[in-house]
Amino acid sequence: MNEQLRVLNVYKWATMGGVERVFLNRAHAFQEYGISIVYDVYFLHDSGGREKFKKYIQKYELESNIRVVDDFKEDDYDLILSVDTPEILDKIRNNNKVYMECHTGYKDNRAYIKRLPSDIGGIIVPSGFFKNTIRDEVPNWLMDKIYTLTNFVFASEELINKKNCFWSKVPLVYVGRLDNLKNVEEAIRILAYYKDNISDEFILLLAGPIIQHEIDIHTLLETYNVNDRVVYLPPVDFENVSKLYEMVNAHSGIFISSSKKETFGLSAAEAMINGLPVLLSNIEAHLELVDANYKFVYELGNIKEASSKLAEILENYSEYKAIISTMTKKFSSQQFVEDWNALIGGV
Repeated sequence: MNEQLRVLNVYKWATMGGVERVFLNRAHAFQEYGISIVYDVYFLHDSGGREKFKKYIQKYELESNIRVVDDFKEDDYDLILSVDTPEILDKIRNNNKVYMECHTGYKDNRAYIKRLPSDIGGIIVPSGFFKNTIRDEVPNWLMDKIYTLTNFVFASEELINKKNCFWSKVPLVYVGRLDNLKNVEEAIRILAYYKDNISDEFILLLAGPIIQHEIDIHTLLETYNVNDRVVYLPPVDFENVSKLYEMVNAHSGIFISSSKKETFGLSAAEAMINGLPVLLSNIEAHLELVDANYKFVYELGNIKEASSKLAEILENYSEYKAIISTMTKKFSSQQFVEDWNALIGGV
């Protein structure tokens, strides 16, 4: 390979969602550690996020660390990392330099890993538990070609004035798609049960796109009688996520995820790196985030347990914040750079 590594990251859609956040977080880490690299991003389609992505690069002066390209020549790159976009293989002659990054928690959407060509470089996943998960889904010849590259979470230093209080109640914040897999209905049920059986002290903030063919949010709020205890926020731009969490932090709030499946748990990790205590569903990705500390997880479907643990977090807020702060090194920039160097050395 050349002295300066040349990497192309590929993604099907430019939406400014979780995958784009991963790309930009990596650029922040390259900048922080002075890593000399050509790191280009190629989107097959623009779904409205490409210009936002480029503006973010300019705002944070990352032009030397990441670029968006309109087209590419295969020979210009040492490695091609394609996030859940097998279509890139139609544009490549040498599959050995291609590594598929599998980030999707939707099993049907990652069925492509069963059909990868035998000369593919390998598969990269964002967490140790997910590596074990997909080992049951890949052909035997791919077993030894699965690599882990931990997601790095960037916490912006642009903080709001903590003296500004917006809510009279404690915010319980949910960030992510409002759909069946993310299980937003369960978060609403937890709020309703807590209000009716413990105390009426929470307001639920829902931030993310509503998948309308799966979720009728208005019916859910009426069914559980929490219309006046829920605030819906449209999807929050990547650069404003830290500001949202800081607002919640200023009100001694809590992050909640009732997701049924995750490959990493990016929103929860972002909340933790921004100092928020979390209550998470007891799935493997979440357990890995909180070092298997059961103070911060509840069994899916157990609304009473979830409500009880929310009360415990609220009652012991400072203590639980301190515990969370000890868990975040594994998705720090330092950990990412260590994993990145190990990955590059291994491939």
